[in-house]
Amino acid sequence: MMGVDCLGDVSDMLTMCNRRMLLPDDIKTVVITAFNDPYENSQENPSSEVLDELMSNPGEHIKILSHKIPTTFKAVNKKVPELRRIWPQQVLHLAPHSTPKIIYFEAKAFSDRYSNPDKNGSVPEGNAIKLKEDDDREVMEPFVDFKSLMDELNEKFGLDGNKFGGLKIEKSENIGRSVEGYLYFLSLREGPMSTLFVRIPPFDGECTKEVVTSVIRELIQILTRIDC
Repeated sequence: MMGVDCLGDVSDMLTMCNRRMLLPDDIKTVVITAFNDPYENSQENPSSEVLDELMSNPGEHIKILSHKIPTTFKAVNKKVPELRRIWPQQVLHLAPHSTPKIIYFEAKAFSDRYSNPDKNGSVPEGNAIKLKEDDDREVMEPFVDFKSLMDELNEKFGLDGNKFGGLKIEKSENIGRSVEGYLYFLSLREGPMSTLFVRIPPFDGECTKEVVTSVIRELIQILTRIDC
């Protein structure tokens, strides 16, 4: 059970969330971020390309505010507070990863062990995010019903590994201790009920930019139909 001043458990909060139909004039503002640097040894960044596609066709009742961020801890520290000043209905973080044909939904972010340097060779002081006096949680989780979300996307797209070159969606609890995980922790701390981090795979064969973008576009529709 939840008291007046309690955040409550994820399961408690999810019972308070309801799907609803959007009215024609009910425009939802969604902030979407991507990192603006090439990924690893590639000259491409599929998450940045998906964001570009979403900007050209955001979907019904959706207004997207895009932010491309340098892959540095300093840039993340500056950007995260700015994302909340407009009170968006949803904040979606996109980042690339190297595993083919899997879209990952990240379920956890961590405050410590950030020893992996950013592109400038920097790490956070003490390799950790300083916890707040009134919030000492070292692990943050989004208020997302991952099973329901994935079931709905699977039903619409048939993401069982047999279509679109084998494209699947999976839940991950290992975001890592790099700039991406650092961003996710800070963002979840600001707004756990409206934040999700998604990893975008490389485009390959039938797993095209257009297909992956369609999945993310539908993800946004689902997330913005949930009232909490």
